[in-house]
Amino acid sequence: YSLYPKSADEKIVIRTLIHPDTTQRPDLILVIADAANLKRNLLIFTQVKDLGLPAILILNQIDIAEKRQMQINLPLLKKGLFTEDILL
Repeated sequence: YSLYPKSADEKIVIRTLIHPDTTQRPDLILVIADAANLKRNLLIFTQVKDLGLPAILILNQIDIAEKRQMQINLPLLKKGLFTEDILL
């Protein structure tokens, strides 16, 4: 849920993301977030964006959020993340 690594494999991923000179740095990051637990999932998206990496936020499990009577204000979410390259 964040870019703070706790395991060896997570450390490798983070090292690849934070070093812009590596040849293996990704061109684009897809962050798939659980819409029913959106607050918990937005941290990693904002961390990726703070690294200056192009990222797309994808919301899944919207049906579960709707069953829980949760409403996601997509325009407000976009505005709050200060980015125009969010795919919702």
